[in-house]
Amino acid sequence: MWHPKNINSMKQIIYCGLVFVLFASSCKTISHQVVLNNIPEELPEQTPKPVPPGSRADDIPPSFPGGEKAMQNFINSNKRYPQSDSLMGKQGTVFVLFTVTYTGKLSDFEIVRSLTPDCDAEALRIIKSMPKWIPASRNEETFDMKVGLPIRFGVQSKEE
Repeated sequence: MWHPKNINSMKQIIYCGLVFVLFASSCKTISHQVVLNNIPEELPEQTPKPVPPGSRADDIPPSFPGGEKAMQNFINSNKRYPQSDSLMGKQGTVFVLFTVTYTGKLSDFEIVRSLTPDCDAEALRIIKSMPKWIPASRNEETFDMKVGLPIRFGVQSKEE
């Protein structure tokens, strides 16, 4: 038989259960909000993909969007011959080595052949300002690849 004393106990148990459920669900909501609020707008690039072993005939090397001619146009329209080197008659080629990542971003820039500090800096500036490249691929899978690029100062190139 139900006794009023038992009804109050039952109400307390139900009340405590509801409070626990509400508390637990609010904690879950808060933790999801904290996680969602801490996701960066742009996720960092994943670790580099190693170059598949051995160069093969079916490898497609990285390329500038639009091809060689578009790349030469980009370089020529963005190149500023350092005035001090121009006045001194310095001319030659800076050779820059860099990586085209599997996402097409350029990284790991290195001057392999230097001309002058100003020309070296200008060559790096030009290459760092390039748009994303089309990455190297094999069997439709992209991978990182090193690329060397000459930047000529005061010397007519064969393409010009």
